[in-house]
Amino acid sequence: EWVPAIEGAVNELITGGVYLLGDVGSSGLVPSMMMDSPFEWPLEGIHFLEIIQPEEDMDPGPILSDELFPQEGLPMNLAFSAHAVYTVTGSILREIKRKNRRENRPFSIHVAESPEEMEYLLSGGGPMLRLFESRGRTLSRLSFPKKDPIEYLLELGLLDEKTLLVHCVQCTPKDLAIIKKMGASVCLCPRSNTFLGVGSPPVAKIFELGINCAIGTDSLASNDRLDLFSEMAAISRLAPELHPRRILEAATLGGARALGFEYQYGTLEPGKRAIFLSLAPKFPIQKEGQVEEGLVGAGSRDAFEIDLVEG
Repeated sequence: EWVPAIEGAVNELITGGVYLLGDVGSSGLVPSMMMDSPFEWPLEGIHFLEIIQPEEDMDPGPILSDELFPQEGLPMNLAFSAHAVYTVTGSILREIKRKNRRENRPFSIHVAESPEEMEYLLSGGGPMLRLFESRGRTLSRLSFPKKDPIEYLLELGLLDEKTLLVHCVQCTPKDLAIIKKMGASVCLCPRSNTFLGVGSPPVAKIFELGINCAIGTDSLASNDRLDLFSEMAAISRLAPELHPRRILEAATLGGARALGFEYQYGTLEPGKRAIFLSLAPKFPIQKEGQVEEGLVGAGSRDAFEIDLVEG
């Protein structure tokens, strides 16, 4: 059942105007599908092989092997990613970052998503601990930093311009100041946050500080569709004072920059790939200034006829 589901998701992305993306998975199935038909795979970007290993004293070698998949000849680059601070030990977090730095790949991690995550990281208790216990984890081998996840990642040396922090719902002004100083990017997934009931990210403050933003969906496990137009509208509702142009930039150049593709994609200018969207809105646009507002506020890809154009 997985292959048709992945094919359906890829088609949803393409018909919704997505061409470059960061995809996260742990099964290895997407790289296998790309290897089977590399010239037919329609997307570019990075596939992150996500690691979950919350127990200490585990050898990272087998799960971080360079020989798992080829690094050349695929339409998307491959990189390892960490699920979250509470599900990956510090030693493996550092090893993932080391390997990705060597390959000049971004380091992606879900961070500060839920109140339960914060409770566990600060105290070692709460629902997260009970979840680990229900999954048969050895509680004596779990570790928690007793500090905020952003501070912990900074302490480990994992925050830099090649770091992509997904969610950041629970980030404090101090956290955001650290993210800005270290040059890391934030990936906002507002509709997933609403679906899971974890709260809303401090969107206005993130944009006010000039932190590079990308836009994501998290996945169909916590979202009803893979639709960046819906996500843009959700961000606009969270920060109505934001100019629509800032949100469009996050959906284009911000995402390309977060993945390390800003010199190829994200804007239409000499030297970059001439790939862009032709959008025919199903609603009237009467003034020039309404174009950006209409793109961001439409609320769904269904508001447009979308064609991907490659010059």
